[in-house]
Amino acid sequence: RGPRDLGLTNKIGETNSIDSINILTNNSFITEQFIPGSIVIADNPTLICGVDEYAGTVLASWEQVTLGQEKNILLWGVQRPDELNHLGGNLSVRVLDYAIGESQIVPGGLE
Repeated sequence: RGPRDLGLTNKIGETNSIDSINILTNNSFITEQFIPGSIVIADNPTLICGVDEYAGTVLASWEQVTLGQEKNILLWGVQRPDELNHLGGNLSVRVLDYAIGESQIVPGGLE
């Protein structure tokens, strides 16, 4: 319910068991290393949450938005990152790197 609670969708997310996603754009730091199209992110299906009617920029999807960005809010619905292969792991690291790089938190508190 997080994306809905943040106003990014009017829908409640759903969890699906998938092993691949479609990279829709590589115009973001998060996806710039990937060629748009389908990539296998797990050797076996793994649980990923997705949402419909996402208000932000959709970076990747599988029937629903699974990776999205809206200003400083990221949507990446992987529930078991330990089940991802090297591509899924790389994508997860890039999500975290972007979030850390855009963070407003500094030692001692908020800026």
